[in-house]
Amino acid sequence: MPMRFSIFSVADHYPEEPRTIRELYAQILDEIELADELGFSAFFLAEHHFHEYGLVPSPPTLLGAAAERTKQIGLGVAVAVLPFHQPLAAAEEYAMLDQMTGGRLVLGVGSGYLKHEFEGFYLAPWEKRARFDEALKIMMQAWEGKPFSYHGLYHHVESVRRLLTT
Repeated sequence: MPMRFSIFSVADHYPEEPRTIRELYAQILDEIELADELGFSAFFLAEHHFHEYGLVPSPPTLLGAAAERTKQIGLGVAVAVLPFHQPLAAAEEYAMLDQMTGGRLVLGVGSGYLKHEFEGFYLAPWEKRARFDEALKIMMQAWEGKPFSYHGLYHHVESVRRLLTT
């Protein structure tokens, strides 16, 4: 199997630069489209909040737009910070994106690491591992396509019906 190459973008934006945030997003979409044309394996976006370092608080939104402009490149998130999301909503959102991309979604998940992001969401950083574990369990169960319930320390799910998975 030949070596494959992907691209990762933090989508950082610095106020002293003359481009607007809208222009940054347009540039990223152009980059993803070019990467697809050049045969790259995947293009990954980072999820970040509350800072110029990474202006993609919702990677699925930008990747949904990219799906319409590309044909074969994998569209990835590196990473979706699970403690910042309601897990059922995240499971639905990423299942929907996978459908929109024709199965090209590459989803990386993580627990986060930037102090200002946890502060912005009023979350205790020391809870991130437990919140991550619960969210991932719920998302994995949701994607199985069967009704389920879950009762944890941070999240409670009761008799959830089938989600958008196929």
